[in-house]
Amino acid sequence: MRKSASDDVRGRPCVEVRDEPMHRHLFENERFRVYCATIPPGGRTLYHRHSEDTLYVALEGGVSCSRTIGPRYGTRYRFPRSFGSFAKAWFGVRGLLLGSAHVPKRSFFLMLNRGFPVAHRVSASRRNAKDMKLLGIEILERGGADRGSRAGFPPSVKMEYESKDFAVLSVRVEPGSATRTVRFDGPGMVVSMSDRLTFTAPDEGGQLCARLELKAGEFLPCEPGKFVVLSAPGPEPLAALLIARH
Repeated sequence: MRKSASDDVRGRPCVEVRDEPMHRHLFENERFRVYCATIPPGGRTLYHRHSEDTLYVALEGGVSCSRTIGPRYGTRYRFPRSFGSFAKAWFGVRGLLLGSAHVPKRSFFLMLNRGFPVAHRVSASRRNAKDMKLLGIEILERGGADRGSRAGFPPSVKMEYESKDFAVLSVRVEPGSATRTVRFDGPGMVVSMSDRLTFTAPDEGGQLCARLELKAGEFLPCEPGKFVVLSAPGPEPLAALLIARH
């Protein structure tokens, strides 16, 4: 049940993340909610509460710090499997020593807060050259009745994180090539990490149903049974993330 925007945590005013002014709502259905958090250099958010598992994609990176109030179990970060051990260790050490984190552009991570809500305030460094922009994708609890599998993903798709409720997978498409057909057995989403990523949706017979060119940060929800082919028409490799409910 959603709490009031005027709710307090330990005496501090705290809003739900959907009510925080720097978090701009983009999309919502029964399974996902998508927003973009934009924090200018030297800016900071209101204290706000996260209560769903969220995938974050850094469209523009930077240095930031997070101040948490309430239960300490709230800060449940998870990094993708491709995020090396040294990088994970440095992220923790930097947080302890400097109280800040550097979020590289095009990186991604998860905050797992379903059942473990966290209230925090995020501040961006004054030294950041640009606004920090984080695409946030909440995996909603109310969508959990839909179950699928990941049997439709080819071996070239790399598993980055998996739980009993959902999986996050990464795709790298080499220049001038395309992936094998990806099939979403359950509800899912494609998130482009690059400009000019071409999204093609054939039907079961291989006939073209849709063809779109995606920019970095653009996303497409996919219904169960959806077939997807991703391609890189230009001279550079392109990347995407897949989210699969199961």
